[in-house]
Amino acid sequence: AATTLRLALAAAAITAAILHLTTTAFTASGYLAVAPDQTTAAARPTASTPDKMVCNDDSSTCPHLDDAECDDGGEGSIYSICPYGSDCSDCGSRVAPPPPLASIPPPLPSPSPPSPPAAQRHWVECGRKNKCSENARWADPSEEHEVRCCSDTRIDGWKKRGSNCPWTESDDGMGGCHHEETLSEAEEVCADAGARLCSKQELKSDCTKGTGCGHDRDLIWTSNAMP
Repeated sequence: AATTLRLALAAAAITAAILHLTTTAFTASGYLAVAPDQTTAAARPTASTPDKMVCNDDSSTCPHLDDAECDDGGEGSIYSICPYGSDCSDCGSRVAPPPPLASIPPPLPSPSPPSPPAAQRHWVECGRKNKCSENARWADPSEEHEVRCCSDTRIDGWKKRGSNCPWTESDDGMGGCHHEETLSEAEEVCADAGARLCSKQELKSDCTKGTGCGHDRDLIWTSNAMP
């Protein structure tokens, strides 16, 4: 019985020793008994990207190769008479320089404002049929011609020559006679009088004849613009 008990105790001791060995870290070999699912991403080392090296021994660009003097202008160089990385026999391999940063293009200039539309020519017509020495024609807005005005409503003192004619005038209510005015000035004169420029047809129909200022023999600004 004593022998049996000793065998049983010995077996238990061996089993305990085996269990102890399987759960112990072998630090001398760097091995740790940890289940795979217990390893975290943070514990794994991150592989670093090796530096790109440049080494291009070229006697055509560096005539001082293998002279025991580093001549490529890099760290530890004695001279700077060879292109960087072209004297490896004396300087060793060099770390390639980083690529240049992309240049930022300058901002585009602001677009120029659109040009104003060209002023249209207007027709100038004789103040009275067959009385002018000049021919009626298209005139540039900057030209200077005489002014007569027309109104579709009655204005005291103004004349209406017929049922198809508006009320017309050359000086009354217009601040006097107007000679040699540009187109814009003529339009302003008539607008200030509460009227408008007469049309080509109204002048050709002699609606403005005899209204004063001697304009029966002058070319008069009309409201007709060149199409």
